[in-house]
Amino acid sequence: MYYSFFYFIESHWLQVFAVALISYLIGSVCFSIIFTKLFKNGEDIRNLGSKNAGFTNVLRSVGGWPAIFTMLGDSFKCIVAIVISRYIFIAADYFSLQYISYLSGLFCSLGHVFPCWYKFKGGKSVLVSAAVIFMTDWQVLLVLLCIFLISLHIFKIMSLSSIIAAISYPCLNAAVCLLRQNFLRYAFPEYYLIYSTCFCLILAGIVLLKHKSNIIRLLNGEEKKISIHKKDS
Repeated sequence: MYYSFFYFIESHWLQVFAVALISYLIGSVCFSIIFTKLFKNGEDIRNLGSKNAGFTNVLRSVGGWPAIFTMLGDSFKCIVAIVISRYIFIAADYFSLQYISYLSGLFCSLGHVFPCWYKFKGGKSVLVSAAVIFMTDWQVLLVLLCIFLISLHIFKIMSLSSIIAAISYPCLNAAVCLLRQNFLRYAFPEYYLIYSTCFCLILAGIVLLKHKSNIIRLLNGEEKKISIHKKDS
């Protein structure tokens, strides 16, 4: 039983390296770029609209169907990466699989943000992060989706809703773990709460760093709101 994360890494360094590499390469497949080229005569989404290779910019600059395909592709690539990673560690215990899922998701997120196939200029990793949360704790994802949708309903700003959800993620993960441990009597290994929350902080940090320009526009009152009357709504 490899409950200690660092002992887990030390004991399986070759498999962990394989997981990190495979996850990064899969994450580097940017479906926003692929579907924009298919639906918009070879255009690069990074030259359109906000110049971000992500779902929202595809929705605004290309259209609904390409955005839906982008959403599905960016979500499922992370799921595929984590499934492959779990298969590599198929004989491991539950908490070791959790560690490897977080690790796979982190490198998939890094691949999405810095894709080797597209000159290291990718998206903001919101959908990829959501897929990581789904694969590690779907109940946390449900709560975060509620937070995201409520924020979107109130403020009608996609980036602000994503930022609020990202900030909430590490806190919510820690709260859920403590709730399960103290009230539902779940037996967590020593330091699991710390390790898992650190991964959550890193994933949330990536999303926040990629939203730096959005944060500046929000502070200046310049960030666009979504509108049902426009094509990009």
